[in-house]
Amino acid sequence: MKGKPQGSTLLFIFLVGHYCKVTINHGYKFYSNQKKMKRLLKRVPGMLLLVTVFFGACKKEPIEDPKDKLRKYPGVNLKVDWPGGKESYFITTITNGDTLNGTYPGWCLDTDKHLLSDTLYTVKVVAPDDEILSLFIECPENIDLMTYIINAEYVGQPAYSGGQFTYGDVQLAIWSLIDDNQSHVGLDDWDQDRVNEIIDEALQYGEGYVPKVGGVTPIVFIPYMENTLYTAQISIIEYPLGD
Repeated sequence: MKGKPQGSTLLFIFLVGHYCKVTINHGYKFYSNQKKMKRLLKRVPGMLLLVTVFFGACKKEPIEDPKDKLRKYPGVNLKVDWPGGKESYFITTITNGDTLNGTYPGWCLDTDKHLLSDTLYTVKVVAPDDEILSLFIECPENIDLMTYIINAEYVGQPAYSGGQFTYGDVQLAIWSLIDDNQSHVGLDDWDQDRVNEIIDEALQYGEGYVPKVGGVTPIVFIPYMENTLYTAQISIIEYPLGD
């Protein structure tokens, strides 16, 4: 079920140049690295070395005139099959989206809301590097790490920790990097050691990652109804980058 683990507030000294790895009492692990921690510290004036970290310490930061900014994005229609089978969390179909129309592997970016299977949603289309995402997801600065993960094609590959990576491992790794709440809903087979392996590799290789031709880029969809934004779960598709 959703929700923050009880007693998960941790106080620690940030050691420059090292990864920080904090184990929460429910078995989850929060990861960060020097560069990303510096970003967090810059947001909190007066905090130098001593930082109070909550599970999911990344915070949403408002931007100026978000509704005006969203108006420039055309609405399209989205429908998901969930669970999405063995390759991805969702199988997402886009219609009324011009060149976006089609069926794609899809992933969830937040656990605060839900998408119902076989239900048509109207969504705003958002680029993965758009500052508007800071309104809706907790750690938009980790989108580059998520982009690395979906391009690494983990599902079905052998893991050093044993077994093969599953879509559940990938989805939980994405939530761990992007969201402050965790969920096991719809994950089917997953293993925390495999999840940690994905996160470790993303932290090592995914900083500033830009997908190449032949790879995929995440495109973000924010559901809305009339004048109300964020009415259902935020998700992405793996959109292929052609020649």
